Amino acid sequence: MAFDTEQIRQEEFSAAIQNSYAEYGVSSNARAIPDARDGLKPVQRRILWFMYRQGWDASHETVKSAEVVGTVMGQAHPHGQEAIYDAAVRLAQDFSLRYPLIDGQGNFGSDDDDPAAAMRYTEMRLSRIGEVMLRDIGKDTVPLVPTYKQDPRVLEPYYLPARIPPAINGQDGVGLGFATRVPPHNLREVLYACIALLDQPQMGVLELMHYVKGPDFPSRGTVVGDEGIRDYLATGRGRVVHRGTVRLEEDQRGRRLIVTEVPFAGRANVKTSIAKAFNAGKLPGLVFEGHIPDESSEQNGTRIVLPLRKDVTPAEVLASLYQHTSLQTSFSVQMTFLFGAENEPARTPRTVGMVELLRRYNEHQLNVLRRRSEYDLARARERLHLVEGLIVGAVHADEIVKIFQAAKDRQVARAELIKRFKLSEVQAQKISEMTLAQVTRMDLASYRNEKKELQETIEYLTDLLAHEPKMVALIKDEMQAVVNEFGDDRRTVILSDEHAAAPVAEVRAAIESKPVLVALTTDGGLKAMPANTYAGKTNAGTVRGDERLLAVQRAQTTDYLLCQLSTGRVASVRVARIPETTRATRAEPPRSFISLDPGERVVGIVPVSAFSEEVFLVVFTREGRVKKTPLSEYIKVDEKPSPDLRLLGKDEIVRALVSLGGGDYVVSTSEGKTLRFSDAELRAAGRVGQGVQGIGLALSARVVGADWIMVDDDLALWVASSNGFVKRSLLAEYPRKGRATGGVATMQLAPRTSLVGAALLGAGEDTLLVAQSGRTARVTADDLPLVARDRKGVIGLKLEGSDTLARLVVLPS
Repeated sequence: MAFDTEQIRQEEFSAAIQNSYAEYGVSSNARAIPDARDGLKPVQRRILWFMYRQGWDASHETVKSAEVVGTVMGQAHPHGQEAIYDAAVRLAQDFSLRYPLIDGQGNFGSDDDDPAAAMRYTEMRLSRIGEVMLRDIGKDTVPLVPTYKQDPRVLEPYYLPARIPPAINGQDGVGLGFATRVPPHNLREVLYACIALLDQPQMGVLELMHYVKGPDFPSRGTVVGDEGIRDYLATGRGRVVHRGTVRLEEDQRGRRLIVTEVPFAGRANVKTSIAKAFNAGKLPGLVFEGHIPDESSEQNGTRIVLPLRKDVTPAEVLASLYQHTSLQTSFSVQMTFLFGAENEPARTPRTVGMVELLRRYNEHQLNVLRRRSEYDLARARERLHLVEGLIVGAVHADEIVKIFQAAKDRQVARAELIKRFKLSEVQAQKISEMTLAQVTRMDLASYRNEKKELQETIEYLTDLLAHEPKMVALIKDEMQAVVNEFGDDRRTVILSDEHAAAPVAEVRAAIESKPVLVALTTDGGLKAMPANTYAGKTNAGTVRGDERLLAVQRAQTTDYLLCQLSTGRVASVRVARIPETTRATRAEPPRSFISLDPGERVVGIVPVSAFSEEVFLVVFTREGRVKKTPLSEYIKVDEKPSPDLRLLGKDEIVRALVSLGGGDYVVSTSEGKTLRFSDAELRAAGRVGQGVQGIGLALSARVVGADWIMVDDDLALWVASSNGFVKRSLLAEYPRKGRATGGVATMQLAPRTSLVGAALLGAGEDTLLVAQSGRTARVTADDLPLVARDRKGVIGLKLEGSDTLARLVVLPS
């Protein structure tokens, strides 16, 4: 066969290789490196886009994953079904993504390295937050281009509008000469940083760290040291140390380390590394045979059990685990993204810090808003033009009917409408398409109202497009709306550099247990204070911060703190994790330790040293309900709250305490009554329940205080009333009566006053009286003589004007 030499293109081999390799590199990086505008790779973007295009959103029933994969592969991504399905599975995994973009149904794998089921078995749809990535895409907010099929009817976007910033879910990938590994972050923190950056375009990394604390991994855990965080936020490169969370449990069976949170490496990786280190003799403090006990479940989360030998120090074993296993790993950050001009595909890979990335994201959001506003403005103008024609038609409806009747066809009628009423082709076409019945029913008032609304819309959009500050303000409002809808609390704890070189606080506490006071404030905050904070005459007064106290408890740093929540749920946090501060220092927000729902707050605290079957948690409510549960029922409770007391109606928890069994309960009410009843009348129940009636209440009365005590009539019951009076009486004056009865008088109350607090105090304990105004007074036993139980007492805090006493707080010595 002869070749036509004129058709052969001659080219230098080295140049051809160089050009081809460059094209290959661009194509390889485009598939492996995410776009800086939406944080997605092409396969992820195509999956979300075609699910949206097919209507498989959060309101739609789930569809077979095979259908999703087939649609994406057939329309836009000819790189194999397994690659598409693997990408879709990852978008649905809540242990891989901080905020899954796909709602999966079926087996989508697990943190134990279990693979997802085949695509013919699983189903999926867009998640609600996945829909936000595509919001307003139908308003020409991003450029759409033909897919590889080159069919003008099948289009795909260069990038998404992406109301979710690019660093939220993280990414990793390896291209040609470039790699990326971006950790996940907290949505609320990053969007607040975006809002702040809109106000302060020259923001530096230190200002950024006021908003973005660091990575926020879906597996929770702890990031140790903030130097690595500072590095990658500034430059895009850094190294962070990610630790799992471990708690110590002890009962009659012995001591165990319980792994409740693992690094991003995954649960299976952690278990494998522990087994290897144990078999290599690097973990002599552990004792188990065969496999590692794993009590993890979907309901309880991660719970890897590591039994300890009796002669070892838990802190030493934990230090060895961090050193020799994947319970502590390094996460090397390289924030490489593809950049490109607006409305063009991204081609240029760059490694950038968080400030530059979010600045680029804000520019993208401004462009999306501009294109959306231009689209809405064009549609509003088109509709206004049409409505103006319809108004003419409504005014001259009778004449138009005659024109329709006289015309031989619609084309003649349209021409006559244009000639007679000076209508445009569009206006005349709209009217000519109507039937005679529709013409006669045209609503002039409705059209005029619509015209007014359209004119206001056009005026608003025109003004918006002409003033960028107004566009920036609107972007901030829309970002805040996303925060309100999807923002949640940080899952990963950040430990500062001062703790980075030493074991975490829990380990130090395991080595050296020391007493502290744990305080709960009225806003649900927690703080630890030195044990002698309220000891000695020098502390006889009150200081700034005392007015916020709700409860103060003695504890050891090795204890767990059971936190009763306003919803009836319960959580547990190691006392050592609560920062030790002074009386005047503001308490830490509870979300620093506990995963609270919106509006949920801590209302009671109980330190626990061991979760014994013979010791009980007893909870009293405002409506007089009480529930008694063995502490052993709370052994698996952690920072993720678990169900506990079922609150009825608008009932609230007012007191949580520990009972050793036996003895008596002393319950006081706002109407000035106190009931003392035996523990024998209160049966123990399971953790989840609504309890039983503890005290009978008058119609408007409520419980204001409750205590448990072994029979000790030398103790005094302190009570305080809303008019500032306080008194103390010996417990011996209160006879034991039956549970759910009304009790006896405990204070002589003045008209229109009520009891606001009651507590049993031992030697060395004082009370703090707190008024609604924030004024406080510390009252000691020396200030207050013992009186009969039905006396009114003395003034403990002199009140001014309409001020009233709010509560009585016990101050341990």
